[in-house]
Amino acid sequence: MKNLEDKVILVCGGASGIGAASARRLCEEGASVAIGDINLELAEKTASECGNAVAFRYDQADEASINALVSQTLAHYGKLNGLFANAADLQTVLVDGDVLSNDIHIWERTMAVNVTGTAMLVRASLPYLLEQGGGAIVCTSSGASTIGEAERPAYAASKAGVN
Repeated sequence: MKNLEDKVILVCGGASGIGAASARRLCEEGASVAIGDINLELAEKTASECGNAVAFRYDQADEASINALVSQTLAHYGKLNGLFANAADLQTVLVDGDVLSNDIHIWERTMAVNVTGTAMLVRASLPYLLEQGGGAIVCTSSGASTIGEAERPAYAASKAGVN
């Protein structure tokens, strides 16, 4: 990851974990980073550790919120060169038991965040990436999408949907 100066990257699900580590690394490589997360307080903390980063609250399961996130990023930085679609509802993963016992709401929320939300992020960002003459989109998946675990079937199915 070199040559990211003058690049603006939107990191969704960037308050903690893989997203936060990626945001920090992107800043180290010279990028300006917008961190989107449902946990604004933690996203702001991560942004303060990054240098040239700003945090915005959004809900990956809400298309209007996704569109607002992209608009806020553009208003703040004036352009968009890359998207890292990394968000997942980790609270849902914690209760994603097995196919026999999972409540329908676990399936609905997991699919809304991981599959539909990822597609809506790509749709909202793509016109601006193309406007810049191209860019990069990276979507986080999981080995759970292919290994057939007995637990977390909603998560596994959603990550297969991302693939």
